Amino acid sequence: MDQRNQINDFKNILTAQGEQKAKAAKDCDKASINEIKKTMAAGISPAIGNGRAILDRICQLATGKETASYAVEGADLFQSEMTFSSAIKKADSSLIEKDILKRMAGEINQDGTILSALMNPGNAAENVQFIPYFKVLFKLVQMGLTKKNKVNLERKQVTADKTLADLQVQIETQDAIIENLTFHETVSAEA
Repeated sequence: MDQRNQINDFKNILTAQGEQKAKAAKDCDKASINEIKKTMAAGISPAIGNGRAILDRICQLATGKETASYAVEGADLFQSEMTFSSAIKKADSSLIEKDILKRMAGEINQDGTILSALMNPGNAAENVQFIPYFKVLFKLVQMGLTKKNKVNLERKQVTADKTLADLQVQIETQDAIIENLTFHETVSAEA
């Protein structure tokens, strides 16, 4: 029963994370989207390289394709705040392989390359526009890993339920054999 409680906990966590993801996506408004498109079209700087990494990963998670990038899918995804928000709300980041999600989590957590570059004070003015997108990226990765854990736990529960059902059949079979043997003893005693 503990595993079923954990599955329900994961469902509640995913609901809360979905609400947080939608809230983070609201910060990516029309002005923000336009600023990102203008910055990305302007050229190369350390902050833009880091920003591209954030935007590439958002494109991967929003489309469910590990090869997606801002250069290819960005025009559609970042067309407007509505297309961005809609894509983020619909995104199922658990479609990405778990190892890739873990790598992304490493990049955006603690001493990760993306987080370190984003927090670099030397590029603060250029980096500030990418912070709302970093929040979206963080939520997408978090939700992908949480959903993968939930699905794995559900698979284990299905296996445990099947094993339990098989054992119940074996118990019933053994009980029937015992009852048949008892009947034989009753017949022998009457004879």
